[in-house]
Amino acid sequence: MKRLFLLGITIPLLCPAQVYEPSSPSNDAVFSQLKQIIVSAQAEIRPALGENANQCFTDADYKKFQDDKRASAIAKDISESNEFGAAVRALRGLNQQSRLKILSGLRGVRQRTVAENGGRFGPDSQTDAGAKAQKDIAIEIAAAVERHLR
Repeated sequence: MKRLFLLGITIPLLCPAQVYEPSSPSNDAVFSQLKQIIVSAQAEIRPALGENANQCFTDADYKKFQDDKRASAIAKDISESNEFGAAVRALRGLNQQSRLKILSGLRGVRQRTVAENGGRFGPDSQTDAGAKAQKDIAIEIAAAVERHLR
């Protein structure tokens, strides 16, 4: 332990390992929290349960989604929630490099497409149009997170 001699008094100095730092949330926990917010928001996009229009998110659905600016509206609604605010505060507690890595990962959150799932339809598959819509939502929510970090 180092000591500082000041005005006839010896004061022990703490090395960096001894300085108290409040525990910060782990990167994985913060990423998971924000990812869950995005996945919940993406639930609006029907999974590809089959090839018929009423069983999946179609190109026509995506066009309407874009025309209605749904991704922006969803992100705005989400950003007003307490859960979102708590996640942003947790992210703020991480270093800049970790924040950037998490934000980058969040922008790609979406379900796998039917093609990526080996041609299988089901609740874990998405059409290309649905995957685009989900990615749009992820990008808009990540942008909202960035705005709240400033």
